[in-house]
Amino acid sequence: MSDNQTVAQQSADVQKNVLINSYVSFLNHDFRGSLGSMPIMIEVLRRQFADKPDFAETLSDLELLKRSIADSLGILDRFVVAYRLENGTYSVRQVSVSVQQIIDDVLPTNNILATERDVKIATTIVASMTVNTDRELLKLILNGLLSNAILHGARRGGQIQLTIAKSDVSQSGLIITVSDSGPGIPAANLPTIFDGVAGVRGKNKMKMGLHICKMAADILGAKLEIQPNTPSGIVAKLSIP
Repeated sequence: MSDNQTVAQQSADVQKNVLINSYVSFLNHDFRGSLGSMPIMIEVLRRQFADKPDFAETLSDLELLKRSIADSLGILDRFVVAYRLENGTYSVRQVSVSVQQIIDDVLPTNNILATERDVKIATTIVASMTVNTDRELLKLILNGLLSNAILHGARRGGQIQLTIAKSDVSQSGLIITVSDSGPGIPAANLPTIFDGVAGVRGKNKMKMGLHICKMAADILGAKLEIQPNTPSGIVAKLSIP
């Protein structure tokens, strides 16, 4: 490649990054602001119809709409965090985080997704505790692991197990596991499962989700492992020091 071609390519890359940054900024501010104002409008409508029995079905629909908007905002937030992780602009905020609160935050959306696929999420909390970590990154990891298990791991009618336990290594540490009994991952693909290119899990393609989860875990100083489950499926294990 000639010097002129190199300069042209660099200029094109800069323009592309500016365009992407503008797009993400629009999503994070303008679009999110407009979408975020809708629950207030819905609440106003709900109060207007609250004492009118003939509008009971309308009230139910408004509640579903409100929850759907909240789920969409959560997805948008996770997208923005993932983008910032990818381009190295995410600022880590270490705070004391209630693990139970994180679980309560991530389960509703994933339960809806699981119900659509006839999958159950079982939760076992061996240790309810707080950890010093970044709240948004921990939520990003848990959402990624659960959605991956739902979409690619659990068979219809199957179950995903989410377990929270204390670390055997550190008194203040935590171990979070998400396991399924689906088709599993071919052993040959395990070494590259976090590489960020499409791998194969049975006949299903796994996209960038686990790659982003691994990036977030590394930034937190945590360890994320993917291991075969017995007799089938996988176990995703997040160890937080």
